[in-house]
Amino acid sequence: MKDDLFSQLYENIKKIGLTKWIMLGIAGVLLIASSYLKKDEVNENKARYSQYEEKNTFNQKYEYKDEIEKEVEELVKNIKGVNKAKVMITLKSSEERIVKEDNEVVVENDERETNKTGKESKKNNTVIVDGENGEQPYVVKELYPQVEGVAVCIKGNFDSEIKNNIISIIQALFDIESHKISVSEMK
Repeated sequence: MKDDLFSQLYENIKKIGLTKWIMLGIAGVLLIASSYLKKDEVNENKARYSQYEEKNTFNQKYEYKDEIEKEVEELVKNIKGVNKAKVMITLKSSEERIVKEDNEVVVENDERETNKTGKESKKNNTVIVDGENGEQPYVVKELYPQVEGVAVCIKGNFDSEIKNNIISIIQALFDIESHKISVSEMK
């Protein structure tokens, strides 16, 4: 029986031809190899994106912080009775960038069972575009850091009305609670 099975298999291979079987085997090996190459490419894109993020996040956080400190300082200096002001701001987090991703969902249904949905697999690939500094992820949205607290030192006429005006201005600008704002007089 086993000899009969092997002889039938051998006859089928002869019908199709040995070169076609070899080509079919090579195609299978290439398909398997290409799936590994695609995974390496996705990992390379993620690594490139994380390097891009690391370079830019640190400097941009402090540039943003310095910029808003100067703007608030100028605003406070323009309040009647304030001659000089110094502002310090603390931030909750760094800038966040939301990147575009291609999402692919594959659903495999089991044809034998109609009441089950089958297996579902998801793939997320970051969209990469050519930018000024080479390839970069496509940024859909940028979220600036949130202000956590503000300290203001002023020189001039220091009274409760000026202090309350400064606190009101900062609350309106940054949507933070009054206990996270400190206004003091310079020495």
